[in-house]
Amino acid sequence: DIFTREGNTAWQALIGLYQAIVLWETGRPEAAEPICRSALDFFIATGLQRRAILCHLVLARTSYATSQFSAAWEQCEAALGKLSAVEAPLLRYHAHLIMGDLHRSSARRSESYSWYRKARRDLEGLRARLQGEELRIAFMKNGAEVYERLVETCLQGGGRRNADKAFGYME
Repeated sequence: DIFTREGNTAWQALIGLYQAIVLWETGRPEAAEPICRSALDFFIATGLQRRAILCHLVLARTSYATSQFSAAWEQCEAALGKLSAVEAPLLRYHAHLIMGDLHRSSARRSESYSWYRKARRDLEGLRARLQGEELRIAFMKNGAEVYERLVETCLQGGGRRNADKAFGYME
């Protein structure tokens, strides 16, 4: 309300993005979507690429959560398109993870596995940059998601080779 009265549209958009993230994380993707779209419009208009990419990823997640898979594909592809011009490894990790989820929901096991492997490489690159074991441990708690998906995908493939791969991801 304060930012609205002051006409501070940048902070309104940023807070809108954060609200959308909280709404999505608390299981209210339908409420998150219009707020995030508004923030996305502002970030695109002002050239704030990283924020726009994050909006696309949140919109992809909200669409996925409400079974609007074509909208989720569209938003994730928009994020990946913008990521080609921006160095943002954490955002790239999330985009690759979402693409893996989208392929998994379409029963495309090999494609989902490929995207999850890209996400894992992104995550490992980020982890290597962190200093101190405590930071790595805290960071990996949030990154376990991709390893869970890799294990699940390998186990669905069956066979000894896939079981060995799954065990490697568990380690």
